Amino acid sequence: MRAQQYFSDHLAHQFFCVPSLLLAAAGVVWLFPRDRPTLAMLAFLYLGWLVWALEYDIRDVYVFYIPTYLVLALFVAAGVAAALEGAHALTARNPSKPRGIALSYLTAAVLVMPFIGVAQRYHEIDQSRDYAGRRTIECVAERSRRGATVLQHRSLLSYMTLVEGRRRDLNIVEVFGPGSWKARSDLWVKDSRRYLAKGPVYLLFPVAEIERSNAPSFEEAGYRMIPEGCGNYYEVVKERGIRRR
Repeated sequence: MRAQQYFSDHLAHQFFCVPSLLLAAAGVVWLFPRDRPTLAMLAFLYLGWLVWALEYDIRDVYVFYIPTYLVLALFVAAGVAAALEGAHALTARNPSKPRGIALSYLTAAVLVMPFIGVAQRYHEIDQSRDYAGRRTIECVAERSRRGATVLQHRSLLSYMTLVEGRRRDLNIVEVFGPGSWKARSDLWVKDSRRYLAKGPVYLLFPVAEIERSNAPSFEEAGYRMIPEGCGNYYEVVKERGIRRR
């Protein structure tokens, strides 16, 4: 149920939910007698992508919803065609001028609808001032002890070491293998224990929620996560060896 709710929330953010779904439903009905093979193909693609995405338990699964939005947009386009065709049929008995005016208004409404709220949406997706990645890189570069291991999941640290050529003394470790991501996992603790035998260990969590959900596991194992004062970056130490700042 959680996955379905997550998809519904993202769907509502992508479309004007009620008008768009009504148009999509009208598009399905309109296509059924006209082009059943195309309708069957689109329905198969939509349901296949949707079921697969709902069962794919990864942090950025919303990216895999995009193909379903594209298919839904095609159904919406078919619904617009159905609405225009229906409006034309309803006004067929009227004089040409009023009919043309009615169709013009309907066409204008269809064209304007996607642009409603564009300014707000642009503000939400504008990344031109997002320097979170740069701040993370500077934090790790400046606050990590030499030769330390940094446990992370899909961060930008490889860019720091491979592209910028900075802090190549650090051992950057990907905690999760392909398809093994979990919000709460004992792998953080297991890898910390393993690499602490070799030197300092740091944790770079993807988001704050992950840090909070995994903190109890570290406490139970006798470790403490010391915040480095910059986002979700922590040093792992044994309880008896906590560094005083």
